[in-house]
Amino acid sequence: MTDKIMVKKISLKVNKFFLLTALLLCCSCDGVLFYDFCTVDTDGWHRNDVLEYVYEKDFVKDTTVHFSVDTRTVASYPYKDIVVSVEALDTMGTVFYKDTLTCAVYDDDGRRVGHTVGLMYQQSSESIEILLPHNKTILHVTHLMSDSTLHGVSDIGIRICRKN
Repeated sequence: MTDKIMVKKISLKVNKFFLLTALLLCCSCDGVLFYDFCTVDTDGWHRNDVLEYVYEKDFVKDTTVHFSVDTRTVASYPYKDIVVSVEALDTMGTVFYKDTLTCAVYDDDGRRVGHTVGLMYQQSSESIEILLPHNKTILHVTHLMSDSTLHGVSDIGIRICRKN
C-alpha cells in the first residue's frame, strides 16, 4: 500500500471522528427517539444494496413521528442530491409505508449544503411525518439515482424524532 493511500484512509477516519464529535456537540438530543448510521461499502453504494435499520419502541401505542434521512458524502461526490427510497416493514416483512426522500448535497448556486468537518459533509432530508403502528419497525433504505453505483457516499443515517 502506498503512503498516499494510507494517509488518505487515516485522514478519512479522522474526519469521520471529528464530524461525529462536532455533530454530537452541536445537536440537541431532545426529542430524538432513534438516530443510526450504516456505512456504505468503500467501492460504492450499489443500487441493490439495502441498508437496514431496526427501531424498537418501548411502548406499544401507535406513534406518529418525524422521520428524516441523513447522508455523509466526501467532497468528490458528483451529484446535486441523493434520492433514496425508504420502506417501513413490520416484523413479518410486510411493507406498511414507502416514500422517496431527497438529501440536497449542493444548492442551486453550486455551494455545499449541510455541515462539514474536513473532507466529510453531512446533509439531511426534509422531515416527514409517518405513523409507526408496530412495536418493532424495520426500515430499508436504497438509492434511486440514475447510476447503478454511487461513489463518494460514506454513510446513510435515519433520524426518528417525537412529533411535538
